Amino acid sequence: MSNLKDNTTSTPSKVSCEANILKADTLAPSAFTPVPDPGTYKLPVVVSEFDVFINLESVIHLNTPAFEIKRIDKEVFLNEARFVPTVRNEDGTVTAGIIFLKGYLRKNIEYASRTCKVVPGSASIGGVINDTTVQIPFLTSTTAPINISPIIIPSPANETTRYFDKHALGKNLKESDRRTLEYLNEPIFAEIVLTEVIDADINEFGYPLAHVANEEEFTKFTDKAVIRIRIKLLQKQQVTIPTQTESC
Repeated sequence: MSNLKDNTTSTPSKVSCEANILKADTLAPSAFTPVPDPGTYKLPVVVSEFDVFINLESVIHLNTPAFEIKRIDKEVFLNEARFVPTVRNEDGTVTAGIIFLKGYLRKNIEYASRTCKVVPGSASIGGVINDTTVQIPFLTSTTAPINISPIIIPSPANETTRYFDKHALGKNLKESDRRTLEYLNEPIFAEIVLTEVIDADINEFGYPLAHVANEEEFTKFTDKAVIRIRIKLLQKQQVTIPTQTESC
């Protein structure tokens, strides 16, 4: 038999264990107060829906000279739609507000560019189709009509209670009571329902092509656009929907 000792057995350290339970409490249940009529659902409610018209004028520079614009694809994007309540009734109901809009009109422009020299007597132009994509920014605001009033409750001012110090014969600087109440309202968010763009592209910077009647070449042009955006403002609200009872 082997006389080797089991090396897996550890020798107790001479250092004392200082781990301990410092405090242990059994907490009593906290009291609660139910909220009366909280509603059965929390759903997006349509606060307002309206059309806003935005007028834009810009000068667009193309990558290469063009003699004709073939097609322009247009899309409208919003980066920001922020509603700010401005008018309230005596009971605090919001009746009007301003919406701030920030976005851009994206245009993909397809145009014909000349690739050959016009010679006398040919009366023809040859070229290729190029494209340029631009983003025309806009920043505006408008009054938003209210269909269903949003629920926006402002938080009251903080309250501070001070006590009299009989030794100092004045305010006790060592003791005070404070009360802070904050209402966390559901934000009002926007959705785009539809967009419409009516624009006019005006060649104000062209120069005539030699040997071809009524043809011009240009690298920039003026764009005048009217944008219509139908915006839907929504807010999540707690609503009560009565359940339907089966008739006997």
